[in-house]
Formats: sequence, structure tokens, C-alpha cells
Amino acid sequence: MENTEIRTVAKKSLADILEEFEVEKTAKMVVTAIQGISETAQELRAPEGPLMTSLNNIEKMTGHVENSPPASRPARVPPAVSCSRGN
Repeated sequence: MENTEIRTVAKKSLADILEEFEVEKTAKMVVTAIQGISETAQELRAPEGPLMTSLNNIEKMTGHVENSPPASRPARVPPAVSCSRGN
């Protein structure tokens, strides 16, 4: 049998684990992202906000299109037929 060595690894403390995985930094980034999402959601829900204003404008435009008479289309002209004779 060969001599084998069993190595022991020191257990990491909670502080070491938090530092290694940058938990505090990541948590701050998550909080910042959630705050940004919340602010965006509030803007989107605002009755006079950009989303609702755009949707109202689209509704008005489509209402005009739906209620307008159909545009007259020019009659389709069939393609010219060549009448050349072969010699």
C-alpha cells in the first residue's frame, strides 16, 4: 500500500462565504433593478403616461380608419399581350 495523505480543508465562515459570492453587492444590484422595474411599472400605469397616451392615439387613428369609407382603387389593367409574328 502506498502512503496516502488526507488533506483537510478549513471550513469557511459565513463572512468568508458572503465575501466570496459577493452577496452584499449582488443584493444591492437586485434591489436597484427591482426599484427600476417598479418605477417603470408606475410610469406605464399612469393615465397620462407615455404608454396610455400612445394607446389612446392608436385607438383614435384606428377609429378613423375603421369609420372612413373605402378608398377607390383603380381598375386593374391586364398586361399587354405581344402580337409579334415569328419569321
